Amino acid sequence: MSLINTAYLLYNNRLIKELDLSSRQPELFQDKLLRYLLTHGQQTAFGKEFGLNEILSISDFQQHVPLHTYDRLEPYLLRSLKGEDNVLWDKKIYWFALSSGTSSAKSKFIPINWENLHYCHYKGMLTQLSSYVRTFPQSGLFRGRSLTLGGNRHIDKKVDTSYYFGDLSAFLLINKPQISRSFTTPPREIALMTDFEAKIEAVSDLILKQNVVSFSGVPSWNLILMRKVLEKSGKEHLHQVWPKMELFMHGGINFEPYRSQYKELFPLDTMHYLETYNASEGFFAFQTDLSDGGLQLTVNNGVFYEFIPLDKLEQALNGSYVAFDTIGTVSTGKTYAMVITTNSGL
Repeated sequence: MSLINTAYLLYNNRLIKELDLSSRQPELFQDKLLRYLLTHGQQTAFGKEFGLNEILSISDFQQHVPLHTYDRLEPYLLRSLKGEDNVLWDKKIYWFALSSGTSSAKSKFIPINWENLHYCHYKGMLTQLSSYVRTFPQSGLFRGRSLTLGGNRHIDKKVDTSYYFGDLSAFLLINKPQISRSFTTPPREIALMTDFEAKIEAVSDLILKQNVVSFSGVPSWNLILMRKVLEKSGKEHLHQVWPKMELFMHGGINFEPYRSQYKELFPLDTMHYLETYNASEGFFAFQTDLSDGGLQLTVNNGVFYEFIPLDKLEQALNGSYVAFDTIGTVSTGKTYAMVITTNSGL
């Protein structure tokens, strides 16, 4: 193992230990996390309405707080959007990620605060990288640059308020730690370009001259970029452009229809593909074993999970009490709807 990889794992040793322990005792982490979420929610408008200060158990929580779809949460979010504090969370909301999601056609405003950004999204990413480096101790991830091709919505400031709205990827970019910027590409002025075609041109020109060793994002977007780089390079494949390229961290859509196309672009066996589930609402899961298509939930990452069997979903959506499964009771081989409660107040 290289010195830099050793130093990285030592620095993030707590995350690795937590990942290992949480895979063996997930209920321990989820129970503690629910108490933390309830504590921060008690003095909010939502918390007072549903009596969060009286909740002592998961069963109490499920009986006191009915299932909320985005539409049911929207009135609270609109209050936050107008500048009101302590509506869903007891800390200041600075950002709202725009997300279409899968449950409705309209654009959704997903609240993001400092805790959610750092103790959910960034923590999930650091845990994922630590797991990968431990699995591949000879990795050269820190000997080159990591490329992130984010969305094409720029960040806007809401008039007469202190908050901004835009793509999650943009908020992750502008708030990332300074030390990580020497390992990443493209710079902010290119990454936040709103014209996707112009961004592809600018990014491809830049990364042709750089030592890129990993990249992340949606497979379809990145495929456009990678083909543009190959076209400009005049090479047969992209390992001739980046000999040390080793990892694509993908998410957002199913990767399988794209796998063979990426194999043509990166034909060497040293190339790895790692699936991640990082949504605007939170960083939920990632692959810890690249030979297994399953993802491991991050159970101490600011998100409390519940699971509704599909045959009970309609009943729960109608406001009736349903005893949801939790991480301690959920079963394999069944299809569930996943319910989340997060440290941004969702």
